[in-house]
Amino acid sequence: MAKSDNRYTRGLKSNTTAGKDASRKSKRDTGIFYGDDPSDVWRVTRLASINAMTKTLDSYRSKHPDEDLPQSSSLIAKSYEEMLHKKYNDSLSGYKLRFRKDLVALKNSKTGFTHDLLFGVMKVEDFIKLEERDLVPQIQKEQDKKLLEDELKMKIGKNLPSDINQIKNNKVFVGEKWGVSESAAKIDPDFDVE
Repeated sequence: MAKSDNRYTRGLKSNTTAGKDASRKSKRDTGIFYGDDPSDVWRVTRLASINAMTKTLDSYRSKHPDEDLPQSSSLIAKSYEEMLHKKYNDSLSGYKLRFRKDLVALKNSKTGFTHDLLFGVMKVEDFIKLEERDLVPQIQKEQDKKLLEDELKMKIGKNLPSDINQIKNNKVFVGEKWGVSESAAKIDPDFDVE
């Protein structure tokens, strides 16, 4: 009996013997590992996002103790999380991605979102409705716009010739044939042009 090639079965055996750890290696599109209870993963993720949001808002409070902030950090965090969960309840990956972007925007003092949420200038509903491009500070938007305009001007500007015959230098055309040019004839007085 011939010995079979067991390269493929070896990997299968090691995955089945690994048990629970092997099932964690493959992911679904939802961002939840196989073998995990989706409701438990969502619960833990939602609690972690509420805690992170509350911590960020409280950090702003501690940096500005003289300001009387009417909104509660924990209430803002809870309502934010509920609205975010409602928006992304079918995709844990989408939920986490948007949460991270929102958290970075809140931690960036140049955006002013934390101040606006705590003072009630901006509602949580309005913050959730913001598109990702609106989460960057105004200064960053202006820099991006300027870079885009400069890049566009460079693209539209002077196009370089694709052929050496298109280059003009002091009204002298450079010729490709035989490597001889009109300018060489002007340099050498013994050169016969005719």
